Amino acid sequence: MVFTRFMNLFDRVLDFEPQGPAATLLILALAIVCTGVGAAMSVNMHLVPNPGDGIVAALAERTGKEMGLVKNCFDLGNVCLTLAMGFGFGRPFCGIGLGTVLAMIGVGRVVALFNHLCRRLWAAWPGWSRPWPENGLQNNPGSSQGFCPAFLSLPPKKHLL
Repeated sequence: MVFTRFMNLFDRVLDFEPQGPAATLLILALAIVCTGVGAAMSVNMHLVPNPGDGIVAALAERTGKEMGLVKNCFDLGNVCLTLAMGFGFGRPFCGIGLGTVLAMIGVGRVVALFNHLCRRLWAAWPGWSRPWPENGLQNNPGSSQGFCPAFLSLPPKKHLL
């Protein structure tokens, strides 16, 4: 409810309508950069992430893959599911436009770039008690600082095939 109030306030204060496709794409690019940096920072600081970033962070920790790559794969899966549902209900491409596709690709790449560029800087900040791991998250199931559920922190099972 608080978030909605802030959205309404900013909507009134920032009464801005971009003129033309170039301005619209510029606003979209700025939004993608801000979203990617914000997602990376909230997850890296171990703050309570929003559900979308939390599940991506948990999957990245579980798989040992970099969060930006997992974000791209997760977003691609969501877009494919939306397309399948749209085709199934007779409204293909409903809600899927250029902005969705660019955000699907861009946010994960911004997360990966931010993590790559800020790794040493982030680790050197006072209060950062753990070294920055290679995959962007620390797999430390016994730590109260992590937010990954215990079942996601178990080692992967060996497959028989």
